[in-house]
Amino acid sequence: MIEHDAIDHYISKWRRREPEMAQAEVFCPPPQRERLRLFGCLLAEWEDAILTPSDAQVATGKLLWWSEELAAGGKRHPLARALSERGVTVEELRAAPHAAAMLVDADSAGDLDTAVARCADFAMSVASADALVFGQSTRQGSAEDIAVGLLRRAAINAAAGHPLARERLPLNLLARHAGSEGDAAKEAAFHRDFAAQLQLRQDRKARLPLFRALRRAFDGHRLRLMANGSVEPHREATIPPLRTLWLAWNAARRAKR
Repeated sequence: MIEHDAIDHYISKWRRREPEMAQAEVFCPPPQRERLRLFGCLLAEWEDAILTPSDAQVATGKLLWWSEELAAGGKRHPLARALSERGVTVEELRAAPHAAAMLVDADSAGDLDTAVARCADFAMSVASADALVFGQSTRQGSAEDIAVGLLRRAAINAAAGHPLARERLPLNLLARHAGSEGDAAKEAAFHRDFAAQLQLRQDRKARLPLFRALRRAFDGHRLRLMANGSVEPHREATIPPLRTLWLAWNAARRAKR
C-alpha cells in the first residue's frame, strides 16, 4: 500500500505538470501505459532538478544521487523499483541523470545553437532511456526534440524566477532583450523571440517513438502560443481537451512503432 501511494504521488505530480499526457495514454498500447507513466515521472524529476533548484550544488547533488541509485539497481526509489519490476534494466538509465548534472554545471551558451548543443548529451541519453524502457532499438538519430522541449521549459521557469533555468538560455537573446528580468514587456518580447527560434529547430517530420512524439506535439503547440504572445511568460499554456486529443492522435499515428 505504501509503495502504491508513493507511485500515485509521483504520477499525480507529473500529471499536474503535464496534464495532457493523461489524455494521450489512450493512444499508448495498454501493456505499455504503466511504463509511460513511470518514465514520464522519472524524466520530470530529472528536468525539474535541472531547472528549478535555487542552487547548482543542490541540483547536481540530486542528479548524481539519481545516477548512483540507478547504477546500484534502483532499490531505494519507488519509480526505479517499479520499472525494474517491469523488466527494465534500470542500471542502463544512469547516464541520463549524470548528463543532466553535467548540464547544470555547464556555462551559459552564447547563442541558440550552442544552447542546444549543451543539451545534446542529456537529450541523447534520455532518448536511449526511452528506447530501453519501451523495448525499442537503442540506435538513435537526432534527439533534438528533447533538447528543444527542455529549453522551452527553461524559458518558462526562468520567467518564474528560477536562476538555474535562466543559465540555460542563450546570452545573445538575453542581451537583445536586456533588462527583461522583471520587465513584463521585455520578458514577453524575449519569449516570443526565443519561441520563434525554437520552432525552427523542431523537426516535425522525423518519426519518433510514441512518448517522444507526444511530447514533441505538445511542445510544438505551446511554442506556437509562446511565439504569438498568447501566454504569459511564466505560465505553462493549458491545451484544451479536444485539441489535446487531436495533437495526440496525430502524433501517435506517425510515431515509430
